[in-house]
Amino acid sequence: MTAILGRTLAALSIVVATLPIGAAADPTPALSLPRPTGPYSVGTTGLHLTDAGRADPWRPDVRRELMVSLWYPSRPGPGTPAPCTTAAVSARIVAAEGLPLPPDGLTTVATYARRDGPVRPPAGADRRWCCRPGSA
Repeated sequence: MTAILGRTLAALSIVVATLPIGAAADPTPALSLPRPTGPYSVGTTGLHLTDAGRADPWRPDVRRELMVSLWYPSRPGPGTPAPCTTAAVSARIVAAEGLPLPPDGLTTVATYARRDGPVRPPAGADRRWCCRPGSA
């Protein structure tokens, strides 16, 4: 999954690099991801997990928390398009990578996933779990 994130950021970097000079001043540049090539629809959901039994290593006064983004094969149908990322994560990526975008620029990237789409029942042993640590 880290390879997919790397390819996604590389694709976005290419799109941003090919914007005409002055295009970064546009508050809503048209960024997009390629359409998925697989046969299934994509669903995504976010989980905010708290480990009540462990303190955060950097803030011992609070319990350890973990934000998890799950992307999975879903059944086709209507639904709310999922955002590429949050405004806070977008701002950090834009600043860290020095992208010529407004801080919330990555929130405008269209995805082909549906937020909280219904999970596609597995077909036989066709079960895959991917872990993408350190990303939103």
